[in-house]
Amino acid sequence: MASKPPLESLLRMQRGSGENSYASFVRCIPNDFNQSFWPLLSDSISQHLPLPVNQTTLRIADLGCASGANSISTMDYVVGALRHLYASRALPQPEVQAFFGDLPGNDFNTLFSTLCSLPQRGRNGVPLEETGAARNYFAAGVPGSFYKRLFPQSSLHVVYSISSLHFLSKVPEEVENQHSPAWNEGKTWIDEGSKAATVEAYAKQFQQDFLDFLRCRQFELVPGGLLFLIMAAQPGQDDIPHSPQHINQFSLLEAAWDSLISEGSLDAKSKDAFNLPFYAPRKEELVQAVEASQAFQMEALEVRNEEPWPEAAWDALRGDAQAWRKAFASMLRNSVGSLLEAHLGEEQAEMVMGRVEEVAAMERESEVACTPMAMLRNVLVLTHKGPLSC
Repeated sequence: MASKPPLESLLRMQRGSGENSYASFVRCIPNDFNQSFWPLLSDSISQHLPLPVNQTTLRIADLGCASGANSISTMDYVVGALRHLYASRALPQPEVQAFFGDLPGNDFNTLFSTLCSLPQRGRNGVPLEETGAARNYFAAGVPGSFYKRLFPQSSLHVVYSISSLHFLSKVPEEVENQHSPAWNEGKTWIDEGSKAATVEAYAKQFQQDFLDFLRCRQFELVPGGLLFLIMAAQPGQDDIPHSPQHINQFSLLEAAWDSLISEGSLDAKSKDAFNLPFYAPRKEELVQAVEASQAFQMEALEVRNEEPWPEAAWDALRGDAQAWRKAFASMLRNSVGSLLEAHLGEEQAEMVMGRVEEVAAMERESEVACTPMAMLRNVLVLTHKGPLSC
C-alpha cells in the first residue's frame, strides 16, 4: 500500500481569487475575525515586550498567515502598535521586517499581490508615495511547517499565530489503524461519541506538536521576545470534547458524507480512511506543554467565545438560504477542502461539498444553529525567559 504524502504538502486554503477561494471568503465575512483579538495583541506588546532601544531592525512573524487580506491588516496593526509604542516613549523608529509564514502549498502569490498593491513607507513612517494606505515594513514570505525551525537563532522579536495551531502536523497513526483501539471507524474527527483511546491519541499528538512548536520558537525569539497564540479550545475538564456547537462545520461534513454513503454514492471505507488533523486543546494541556518547554513565561491564558458575525449580519445570513449554504460550504472548503481533494479526488470532493450545502440548508431552521466560525478560542501570551541553554 502506497504511503500517504506528508500533511504539510496537502493542507492549504483554496487558492486564487475566485468564488470558492479563501481570499473571496475573507471578503464576505462581515467583520475581520482577527480584529476581535487586536486589542489583546496590542496590550500584550505594550505590557510584556521590552523595547530594544538600540535595535535598528525589528522582526515580526505571522505563522499560519494563509493568503487573505486579513493577514495583511493584522500585520499592519502589529507594526502600527509597535511604532506607536516607540513614539510614545520618544524613541527612534526602527525599520521593521515582517515575515508571512505558512505551508508550501499556501497561495503566497495572492498574498504578495495584495501586499505589492500598497505603497511602501520609509523608515520614518512617511509614505514614499502619497496615495493613501501604505505598508511601513519590509515583507517576506517563509514557506514551511511551523513545527520545524524557520528562522535564525535569536532573530525574532514578536511571533503570532492566529487560528492555525489546532491543525496537527499529522493524523495520529493509531487513529487510522484498524487493529488499534484508537481506530476512528465511521468518523472523520473526534466528537462526543468518540472512543477515549481516539481522543487520547489526538491529545498526545497535539502535545508533541505544540512542544515542537515551542522548542523551535525558543531558538528563534530573542530573550524577552513575545509569542501571541490563538487556537481552537475545548471547554473545561468536565465538558464534552469538541462539542458540535463549537465546531459546527465538521459536523456538517460528517452528516453530508453519511448521506452520500447511505445512498451508495460513496463507499463507507472512504470515510473510515479519512481523519481530520484537528485538535482543540484545553487550557490545562497548553500549560503542560509550556511548562515542559521550560523556555517561556506565561503572561496570559484565557478561553474566549469570540463571534465575528455582528447580530444584524447573522440575522441577514439566516434570512438568505443561498448565502447560508455558501457560507458554511466555503468555510469547510477552505479549512479541509484540499485534504478532501487529495483523498477522494476532485469530482467526489466536490460532490461532498455540494451535499454540505444541502445539509447546511436543512440545519438553517434549527434553533441551535451557529455561524460558520463559532468556536471557543484559547488565547495564550508567552515571553521568552532569556539566554538559551543549548
